[in-house]
Amino acid sequence: MATLQTNQNQSDIKELIRTLCREAAVSHPYSLDMETGTGFYGEGSHVIYPDEAAVESLALYFQQLALWNRITNLTGLKSIEDMVRKHLGDTLFLLSCIPVDCRSLMDIGTGPGIPGLLLKLLRPSLHVILVDAVRKKCSFLRQVISLLHLYDVHVENIRISPENPPANLPSEGVDLICSQATGSLLWFYETASPFLAPGGVMVAMKGRRDLVHRELQDLRHRVTGISTDLVQGSISALSAERTLVIIRKEERSF
Repeated sequence: MATLQTNQNQSDIKELIRTLCREAAVSHPYSLDMETGTGFYGEGSHVIYPDEAAVESLALYFQQLALWNRITNLTGLKSIEDMVRKHLGDTLFLLSCIPVDCRSLMDIGTGPGIPGLLLKLLRPSLHVILVDAVRKKCSFLRQVISLLHLYDVHVENIRISPENPPANLPSEGVDLICSQATGSLLWFYETASPFLAPGGVMVAMKGRRDLVHRELQDLRHRVTGISTDLVQGSISALSAERTLVIIRKEERSF
């Protein structure tokens, strides 16, 4: 009976994953420039609807996260269903804004792999670097990566800074650097921008737009030679507002 219940739970989790991906595949984030009230970001981006192998991998990931979370606190969420809705929902919202030609990604303060490891499962061709200063979180990541037989994904247990770079950077830099709720926008830019490839993009995953305003104003005041966009949307599975802050270095013209 316990095995049957476990199988049923696995089936339910897989169906929840498929449902979230279907919803994300037909929705388009709305981009709003905070100053002008206009603008759109995401052209040339898309959500990949996962095949069954990806669904299986995602389900295994969340099962492992729930298992480890009973012993060591990796996420504040307690039920596996809530973990799927929150963490996969946030990741799919970000994925919809990642350019199709993105080849490499670094996730700073990845925790249990959110969003970096989930992005790897959704887009297996990505070269992914997962950075976190907490040893137990990196141990979890290495265990899951081994269980899923993933390649070209690297876990860096470091406190990242321009003077302390990760060891597995592509020679040309990283196409996309993301971070979820890790420090201010100014800290994120000063810490990560030296590792960005030419033409690359930085994305900070934030909550409500009004809470982002002060950080964004401070970044624009303190840093020149950058452009910023906001991508806003509501994740139906969470009934929550999400804001992505897109940062690019402006190309110089001589």
